[in-house]
Amino acid sequence: MVKVNKHVVDRKNKFSNFILHSYPNFISNKIKVMNIGKITKYDKSAHTCTVQLLPLQHDNSKTAPIPEVIVPSTIWQTDKAMEKIKEKISLDYKPMKVGSVVSVGFFDTEIDNFRGKSNFKIESYRKHSLNDAILLGVIKP
Repeated sequence: MVKVNKHVVDRKNKFSNFILHSYPNFISNKIKVMNIGKITKYDKSAHTCTVQLLPLQHDNSKTAPIPEVIVPSTIWQTDKAMEKIKEKISLDYKPMKVGSVVSVGFFDTEIDNFRGKSNFKIESYRKHSLNDAILLGVIKP
C-alpha cells in the first residue's frame, strides 16, 4: 500500500500555476519574432531606418523606437529602379518613406558584427532582440 504524504508543498497550486501559466507568458513576452511599425527616420545611403512599433504596451504607452533597422536590397533597389521607370510605364508607384507602415523581423542571434557577405562572430547570448531587426516588407507606403 502506498503511503500518502500529508505535507503537501504546493497546497494552493501557486508554484504549479506559476510554472504552467505565468512563466511561459513571461518567457514568450521576451522573445521577439515579428511586428508591425511605422518608419520615423530613413537613411537611404546607409540602407537603415528607425521604426516605431505600432502595438502599444499594456499600459498604453509606446515602445522605444528601434534604430538601425536593416533595409534589405529587395526593398531599396526596387524603390530606386521604380523611380527611374515609373513614368515610362504609367505606374503610380509609391516608394518606402518616413511614415510608411512596415513589417519588422528579429534575428535569432545578435548581428552586431554583421558586415555584408562574410561570416561573423557572435559575441553575446542575445536572441530575438529588438536590437537585431530587419525590415521584412512594406505594408502601406
